[in-house]
Amino acid sequence: MFHYDNTALFLLICLLHFVKGDWYTIGVVEYQALHDRKWSPKEILEWNTHRYVQLIEASGNDNLVVIVFPEGTLDDVQKHQDLKPYSAELPAFGTPCDQQKEYPTYLHMLSCIARQYQVSIVFNMIQARDYDYFTSDVVLNHRGYIEYSIRKENRIGIEVLRKTSIPLTVPGQLVFYPVKFHLQTISVISSFAVTSIVVGFLFSFEKVLNQKEVTNYLICSSWVSQLPFLTSLQVHQMWAQEFNMTMFFSGANNPKKGQGGTGIYLAERGPLLMEILPFGGAKVYLYNFSDIGQGEMVTPIDYTSETFLDQASSDMDNFYIEVDPDLLRYESVVLDPQQQETETELAVSKFFTNFDEANSSEFYAME
Repeated sequence: MFHYDNTALFLLICLLHFVKGDWYTIGVVEYQALHDRKWSPKEILEWNTHRYVQLIEASGNDNLVVIVFPEGTLDDVQKHQDLKPYSAELPAFGTPCDQQKEYPTYLHMLSCIARQYQVSIVFNMIQARDYDYFTSDVVLNHRGYIEYSIRKENRIGIEVLRKTSIPLTVPGQLVFYPVKFHLQTISVISSFAVTSIVVGFLFSFEKVLNQKEVTNYLICSSWVSQLPFLTSLQVHQMWAQEFNMTMFFSGANNPKKGQGGTGIYLAERGPLLMEILPFGGAKVYLYNFSDIGQGEMVTPIDYTSETFLDQASSDMDNFYIEVDPDLLRYESVVLDPQQQETETELAVSKFFTNFDEANSSEFYAME
């Protein structure tokens, strides 16, 4: 969506340039927000925004066209009284960088950094509208202009937002096109839409997404993992592969709550990035591409190496993960890997397990 005056429109059409051979970069962020009740809402919003700005600046990538921040990491909403001081209205067609009096400081900061680095910023905030409050995903384009916001009814782990339904926003109908200026050329990057993993669970795929129009989705994610079925990376991968979508997930991080999970999933080709920061903090993961589905990580990770697996397993001991409460409905038994063969009966199924010398296993189920 572009907003230029008529004089500039002809020049824009002449300069628009789709370049297959050029490389561009998308950033997805795992971020642990400041949660300190000694700070005022204004201080927390501005502190987290300052960290956002630092992460954009530290990426050191001139080709960065889009960066995605997680849900719920600007504010610290925990109870109903928090909603008003953390919220802001979003006047239509606004540029906070040019309208500082109409927007809070943190939106002014984000708008100006988007313009300075010519990067589209996708982030989440508490939006006030008609005396009500929503968790909203917002797109600031490369000029610091608010392309749109998507209001959502709820946020995982937060029970104080509204309970009544709002009209469903179909992500495929709100597409934006990041652009990059280089010398006298404006390069238009592939189309993107913003959606939510929660929306994906509440509505059918056909109602939520228009697969023919958009297959590249950006997600401001906040997920509290539960073993064994609902860990964040597991759910994200299944969703992307089942619906054959390229998806870029940012992840809110809090190791003490089991919150985390950032990933890049190239539709049916599977994941390129699946990361959790087990010790907290913040990190930007950068993906270089010319064709959106044919790219590579700026810093590749070999998930198959024994060194990586050993280190990741050790580090994740510091990360708390809940047990799915539905697990109580299942029977379970602990298997001894030292035994060469084990036979046990669970409910109506019989499982036979053979362990080889490397302690890997193969499972066979008989009904």
